[in-house]
Amino acid sequence: MISLFKQTPEVNFLEKKAIFLIISAIFVGITAVSFLQKGLSLGLDFKGGTLVQVLFNEEVDQISLQEKLSQSLGIPVSIRRLGGGDSKEMIISFSESYGKGLDGDAQVLVKNSLTEQGLDFEIRQVESIGPKMGGELRESAWYSILLSMGLILLYMTVRFKWYLGIGAIVALVHDAVVTMGAFSLFNVEFDLTALAGVLTLLGYSMNDTIVLFDRVRENIVKHPGMKLTAVINLSVNETMSRTILTFATTFIVIFAMYFFGGESIKGFSFAFLIGLVVGTYSSVFIASPFAIWSLIFFGSRRAAKRDKTQSNLIKKPAK
Repeated sequence: MISLFKQTPEVNFLEKKAIFLIISAIFVGITAVSFLQKGLSLGLDFKGGTLVQVLFNEEVDQISLQEKLSQSLGIPVSIRRLGGGDSKEMIISFSESYGKGLDGDAQVLVKNSLTEQGLDFEIRQVESIGPKMGGELRESAWYSILLSMGLILLYMTVRFKWYLGIGAIVALVHDAVVTMGAFSLFNVEFDLTALAGVLTLLGYSMNDTIVLFDRVRENIVKHPGMKLTAVINLSVNETMSRTILTFATTFIVIFAMYFFGGESIKGFSFAFLIGLVVGTYSSVFIASPFAIWSLIFFGSRRAAKRDKTQSNLIKKPAK
C-alpha cells in the first residue's frame, strides 16, 4: 500500500559484490578474533553471582566506589549505573565463585561496606544465582542458539531451491558470528535478555531473506531465459521499498529501546540493533552472491560429471 518509488529502481546491487564480501570478511575476522581472544562478558545469569541494586541519595564517583568496595569485600566488584549519565542508581555485582553468601548475606556485606564509607543510600533489590545454575543456563543458551539455527537451516533448504538455500545458510551464520562477536568487541554484557535478542534477530534476518528469495523464485518462473544474477538484481529492486520501510520503522523502535530503555533490556536492544543492520545487509550482499556461486560451482561439477558419464558410454565397446 505504501511505496517509496513510483517506478522499480534499476540498481545493479551485485555489480560490486566482491567488494562487499571483502568488507564482510574483514568484519567477521575482527569480531571472530575478539570472540576467540576475549570471549563474552557473561552476565550474572550465566556465570552465577550476586547483584545488589542501590539508590544513592547523593553524587557518588563510580570508579572510586568500585575500588573501595573491592578492597572492603576482598573480592573483585563490578559497578554500572542504571540509565547511564549522572544516574544515582547503580548495580553492584560480584561472582558467587568467591564464596560470599547469598541474598541476605550479600545485602549485609554491601550495606556494611557502604555504611563504613559514610554514604546515604537505599538497597532496592538483591538477586543471586548459584554457579551451578549459571553453568546450566550457559549450556542451555548455546543449545538454544544451535537448535534455532539448525531448524531455520532445515526450513530454508526444504522451502527454496538448493542453491538459494545455501546462500541463506551462509547469511544466517554470518549474522550470528558478527552479532555475537560485537558483544565481545564492545565488551557488552551477555545475559538472558541478550540471548533473546540474538534468537529474535536470527528469525528477523531470515524473514528478510525469505521475502527476497520468494521474489527470486517467482521471477525465475516469470523470466525463464534471464540469468540468475539479473533475476536477483530485479528481485532486490522490486522488494527495495519494502526492505527500506521495514528496516526504518524497526530501527527507530530499537534505537529508542537501546538509548532510553534502561539497563534491563540493554543486551536485547544491542543485539537487535547490530543484527538489524547486519541482517538487512547480508540478505543482499551475502545470501545472493553465495546463491549464484553455489549454482555455478555445483552446477558445473554436475555438468562435468554428466559429460564424463556420457563420454564413457560412447567409448564403451558394444557387447
